[in-house]
Amino acid sequence: MGSVQEPVHLSILLAEDDADDALLTRSVLAEIDGLRCRVDWVSTFEAAVEQIENQHDLFLFDYSLGANTGLDLLSIARERGSTAPVIMLTGHAGNELILEAIHAGAADYLVKGQFDAETLGRSIRYSMDRTRSEAALRVSEERYRNLFDNASEMVFSYDWLGKLTAVNRSTEQATGYTRDELTMMNLAELLTKDSLVTMEDMNVRQMAGQRTDTCQVAIQTKQGAIIPVEVSSSLITDGRRPVEFQAIGCSILDGER
Repeated sequence: MGSVQEPVHLSILLAEDDADDALLTRSVLAEIDGLRCRVDWVSTFEAAVEQIENQHDLFLFDYSLGANTGLDLLSIARERGSTAPVIMLTGHAGNELILEAIHAGAADYLVKGQFDAETLGRSIRYSMDRTRSEAALRVSEERYRNLFDNASEMVFSYDWLGKLTAVNRSTEQATGYTRDELTMMNLAELLTKDSLVTMEDMNVRQMAGQRTDTCQVAIQTKQGAIIPVEVSSSLITDGRRPVEFQAIGCSILDGER
């Protein structure tokens, strides 16, 4: 026998100024298979603002709330650090309103009177899955930033024209430039002329699909010193097309190769 799947329990804040619409929405929520909801209903914009920080899993915001809108509530929720998904509800269908809501960060948009339990359930599942994916992405990005910034090696990225786009703390320490200064610079200002040619040749070969070995370049520090660095570089893509290069450099100490 297959195991019975446990229902999903959600805490939902419903901001709806029409009592009949609120009752209907709560009835539809109760009909969704596999979902158990605790619904906190508020009928005014001000009451919704007071409830935003109360750790709800999901927001259902009426687009029209007196002099304010559900988009205003969405903005306040994000300003206060809430990452709970927002599904916008409205009495009127219109592409402009839909685009406005999505661009503002709403997870979905439903027209009141035109959704049933299946439609709302699908919207909720999509919104929750999207939120979990975005949270996982934020964790991954934060982990990468920590590895990037705390690496003992110099790590820096640059675009097709050689403009530096990101540098880590070790690059700042080695060159004497601040991060802000470096990301305003081009490789041509940081490398000797021969080293720039070496890096450009490496980039061309990578673009042609060739594997490249490390190379030695000379970096000019802010104080005017020249430091030899062993560099490896990789081509970064967005999954479809090349975006930039990322290099990792290790200073070569005197007497070492």
